[in-house]
Amino acid sequence: MMIGIILTILGVFFFLIMFLHILISINKFRKAKIIKKEYGIPEGDIKYTDLDKPAKPLFSARDKLVGKPDFIVKRKEGYIPVEVKSSNTDIPYKSHIMQLAAYCLLVEEEYGTKVPYGIIVYGEKQFKIPHTKSLRTSLIKTIDEIRNCLRTNSISRNHESINKCANCSLRDDCKDSVFS
Repeated sequence: MMIGIILTILGVFFFLIMFLHILISINKFRKAKIIKKEYGIPEGDIKYTDLDKPAKPLFSARDKLVGKPDFIVKRKEGYIPVEVKSSNTDIPYKSHIMQLAAYCLLVEEEYGTKVPYGIIVYGEKQFKIPHTKSLRTSLIKTIDEIRNCLRTNSISRNHESINKCANCSLRDDCKDSVFS
């Protein structure tokens, strides 16, 4: 009699745990759908996000890079970094393409697999940027140029945008800042 009661209680307990797990899964699924729709994320499983909660930065020891893409989506083609921008444009900005290329390198090292492309989202528009050998070469060249500028303290402005200067992480070291 006592064993029957204990088994019944255990059965109810495991049923409640399973029911709670199902509710949590449904909630995560709904939240993922809302996020995908809100940010224009392509179909696939969201494996990483830095927009709705702070995420751990990705690090590449090989390339000495660190970064946090907005999303990493697992699709049949592989792991796809997705960067969501607040601006609207008809063509992606070169700086955004370089940022996405850096995320492609980070994702490759994190997941140990080749990244075929990344996606930049501007409002309603999505741009699929192929992660080619030439893009990787351009990124590495850009990184080397930036590191050389930092090493030689030869940082200078290459634009006329007040907003870029206002939001630049190198503004304090730039002798050409519009705020100098």
